[in-house]
Amino acid sequence: MSRLTMMVSRRPDLTMRLRNVEADDRKSIAETSAEIIQKIFTTCLTDRTSARYSKPEGKKIGVYMFANLVLKLLFACRRTQLAKQIFTNISSNSPPLSLYPAAQRVTFLFYLGRFNLSNSHY
Repeated sequence: MSRLTMMVSRRPDLTMRLRNVEADDRKSIAETSAEIIQKIFTTCLTDRTSARYSKPEGKKIGVYMFANLVLKLLFACRRTQLAKQIFTNISSNSPPLSLYPAAQRVTFLFYLGRFNLSNSHY
């Protein structure tokens, strides 16, 4: 879904018709997709099948995968201030980052670094 959203948002000829039909204050396709995936992320994060500091099981396995998708879309549509909620939720409810695959850890830390840099948190 995120790949399709990114492709469509990069093609103004495909989104021009949507902009003409709707008002100018309409959310972008990337932002709407980010909201949908964020609901999935929240569902994964609030799953109670495993303890907080144990190996992630059940829906908790997808926490960082969906967080990374949401962050990718938010940064693509330049709505980085909405990413603060993702980082806050993860820091308070998620199992430790070290329990997840390296690819998910690197991607998450990349977006965390971009967020901190854009908000002057050196």
